[in-house]
Amino acid sequence: MEKYDLCLELLQDSLKVMCTAGDDCIEDVADIHHEIGLVQKRLEKYEEAATSLKTALGIRMKVHGKYDIVVANTLLDFGKVLEEWKDPEEAISVYDQAITVFQKIPESNCLTIAETYVRIGELFEEKENYDSSLFSMKKALKIYSKNCGSETVIVAKTLHKLGRIYDRLDETEKAKACFSEAVKIFRSNLGNDDILVSNSLKCLGTVYSRSNQFAKSVELCTEALRIQKNYEREKPENIADSLTNIGNILNNWNKKEQSLQFYEEALRVYEESDSADASDVANCQQTIGILQKGLGDFETALTCFGKALRGHRSAEGDKSLSVATDLYYMGMLYDSFGEAEKALQCFHECLKIRRKELEEDHLDVLAAKRFIANLERKMMY
Repeated sequence: MEKYDLCLELLQDSLKVMCTAGDDCIEDVADIHHEIGLVQKRLEKYEEAATSLKTALGIRMKVHGKYDIVVANTLLDFGKVLEEWKDPEEAISVYDQAITVFQKIPESNCLTIAETYVRIGELFEEKENYDSSLFSMKKALKIYSKNCGSETVIVAKTLHKLGRIYDRLDETEKAKACFSEAVKIFRSNLGNDDILVSNSLKCLGTVYSRSNQFAKSVELCTEALRIQKNYEREKPENIADSLTNIGNILNNWNKKEQSLQFYEEALRVYEESDSADASDVANCQQTIGILQKGLGDFETALTCFGKALRGHRSAEGDKSLSVATDLYYMGMLYDSFGEAEKALQCFHECLKIRRKELEEDHLDVLAAKRFIANLERKMMY
């Protein structure tokens, strides 16, 4: 960061000199404000960066008018600052202005317009405004297909993003079509074993699972995992995430023993990784506990829930709903062992957390209350 601080200092000194030169250097002043804004962005001084780029934009609009390429490019950089500053609504507005300017300029790069539509689409997706996201992504896809060719990697990447949005909108068949086409194009351009093929296969498999086509889903996700293992050896937590995804699909398919194998492998990978998220590890232990309980191995299940409880408390604090879930299952197991007092203690602690986080009529609150009432009734006799 020191080099950026030094660069910023030099630019600010240059600005002071230029500002004394009058209107003859007005465009140079705008250029320096722009450069200062970009450096401030690098330093994550977003408010200052936004101010610098606004100043550059104002000068350039005054000198060149609204519809000039330098104005459009300034708007793009301004939008990127707002995006990183986590102001998506304002970023979308600025990107829209940039597109309007680009479209008025004959020599504009149409691919820059497409890239900006993608940025807008991704921001709308983050805001869960999927219809608007879909509209922007379709605009980008049309431009890329026309100018780059319908069988190019950039088209496949955009189809992948469209598939993700259709999936969010529960338009399963359209999501399948987008992911399938993306896989086909990626394979044609990059071969069968590229990580982009893996990513789209995984998404396609997950969509198949949502329509209960579990065999196809497992086939696709397993192929995705095979490719991923070759590419992401240095990111074992990503491999573990894929293992849990397949485990979840198998669980939904009621293949409990096979599901357990994938979750246990995922746990091993998480635990061997230095960068694994502690909550992910605890969630995996919790799911293994649920599977072991369903398979009748109550002792192992209790051990798993105990580990999950410690992990969730360490990662999320004592009052998270994940902690409440661990306690709930531990209470059920203690009850099955005939250890009513331990069970009651778990359920009371679980209920205390759930009441703080959920409404009183929430099913999870009612379930904990029901177990407590049953246990207290049994302990009376």
